[in-house]
Amino acid sequence: MEIDLILPELHEAQQYIVDNALRFNALRCGRRFGKSDLAKDLLIETALDHSMSAAYFNATYKLMAQFWDEFNDMIEPIRTDKDEQQKTIWLLGGGRIDFWSLQDKNAGRGRKYKRVIVDEAAMADDLETAWTQCIRPTLTDFKGDAFFMSTPKGRQNYFYKLCQNGGMKPGWKEFHYKTVANPYIDPAEVLDAKNDLDLLTFQQEYEAEFVELAGNLYFKIKEAVNLKTGTVFDPKQPVYVSMDFNKVNSVTIRQKQNGALVYLEEIHQGGDEEDLEAICKQLATRFGRYLIMFTGDASGNSASAYTTGNKSAWSLIKGYMAKYGANFCDYMAVPLSNPSTASSRFICNSLIKHYGAKLIIDRDKCPILASDVVRMKTASDGGLDKPDCDKYDYGHIGDCFRYDLVNFEYTTFKEISKTAW
Repeated sequence: MEIDLILPELHEAQQYIVDNALRFNALRCGRRFGKSDLAKDLLIETALDHSMSAAYFNATYKLMAQFWDEFNDMIEPIRTDKDEQQKTIWLLGGGRIDFWSLQDKNAGRGRKYKRVIVDEAAMADDLETAWTQCIRPTLTDFKGDAFFMSTPKGRQNYFYKLCQNGGMKPGWKEFHYKTVANPYIDPAEVLDAKNDLDLLTFQQEYEAEFVELAGNLYFKIKEAVNLKTGTVFDPKQPVYVSMDFNKVNSVTIRQKQNGALVYLEEIHQGGDEEDLEAICKQLATRFGRYLIMFTGDASGNSASAYTTGNKSAWSLIKGYMAKYGANFCDYMAVPLSNPSTASSRFICNSLIKHYGAKLIIDRDKCPILASDVVRMKTASDGGLDKPDCDKYDYGHIGDCFRYDLVNFEYTTFKEISKTAW
């Protein structure tokens, strides 16, 4: 029986890694280099060509599940069985591949593998413990090999240490490739990204350099945003509301007027259920006759022990808006999960640059927002500097701004940048 299996063809840099790998390998590469295709090739080589067991690990369940779906579609002609719940597949010849999320602290424990792939290694919360206590012992029986793959995320993580092993420990090798090493990526797209990003972010995400990303979260804001006074509500345009839930509930209210994003007002008060109702009553009273588009903090989807009936914040909001007569509310842009700081930083700054003077913040009616977009900063690993925000109690309105741009303006972002994250 003839089997029609279409595998990704490795480009020159990927093939070099396969041909020159040692037992333990750390690959730091720019985004869109093609590490996922390389991982697929390495897994199939072990499970199909050698009929051995292999494992794929990723930093989060969501990322692992995405790879699982793509891989299963690709190898369907040679797959003999799969366990959707346990995330295991079996191939012709008896080879087996397990898929794990490193959010499971016991991922891989008790198994035996000939090869393991650790994807997005720099994003893993405690890679050192996962490697030394769970993953490394799985390679003992078969004297298996390991590939750690990731775009760097600062120097304060175990992936950085593993990359240093490449020049210091026997059996270890480091590979370093920029995004442009992938011949299928248009160099003009990379150049566009360089123009959109600050230097350090570009060096990390596209040149795979270990840099310290501490700095302003919205680094394009000073050269682009238009701080003005006297903005006016346009009754002909929808109202865009973005909400953040914390010890103080925060809200930004904006419209799109003549192609400009106009931040008209902000609300920053209270934090309990009664206060949330008061905010909704205020929104419904003022804007209930118009179309109101909602987005904001995905954590508001979770049930809360501090509310009547353990209802989620978003469930309460829907009820309150209806109670006070706002019948034209759209909640399609309420996310199921919040964007990572790295992704939202790129998206927001691309949009800030795109809109330029047409991104307007009324500094009299949005004084906290005007302050937050300048104050909010990233830590050395590129994540939001939450300790500083918590210490000085700022950033909640700035988060509303971030959710607003990422969730309402993502289509615009895709139009101005084809660079995928």
